[in-house]
Amino acid sequence: NSKIIHCSRSPKDNCLSLYKNLFDENLNWTYDETDLFRFYQEYDSLMSFWKKNIPDFIYDVNYENLISNSEFQIKKIVNFCDLDWEPGCIEFYKNKRAIKTVSSAQVRQSIYNSSINSSKNYEDFMPNLFSSLDSLQKKTASKRGRF
Repeated sequence: NSKIIHCSRSPKDNCLSLYKNLFDENLNWTYDETDLFRFYQEYDSLMSFWKKNIPDFIYDVNYENLISNSEFQIKKIVNFCDLDWEPGCIEFYKNKRAIKTVSSAQVRQSIYNSSINSSKNYEDFMPNLFSSLDSLQKKTASKRGRF
């Protein structure tokens, strides 16, 4: 009876976020563009597998849509989880519980959009990774009939 929520984000912004953050030694692959692309490719393949084999089980949320239309998207997530709506759902940043994540400071802020398209500032520095991600995105979209 689990509810699975999958939040997807622009592949370039997603990989850039991984690349520029400091993780522990178990995530060294995030600092190598080739490894980062391979892991992203595997993630994309894995999500395609689950969506094909268990359709309508995973609820997809697009990060950019979540940011631009937060209350609407969060209400849809809450509804999918068969939970009751509470104002705290959009005021998550007021929660004082401990958070163990590289983005703990960000979690304490209200929703912001400065991370959307942040990869545009790094196109000249990561052309191989970004072009590989573009190719993968086109390939994936054409498989799903979106191109």
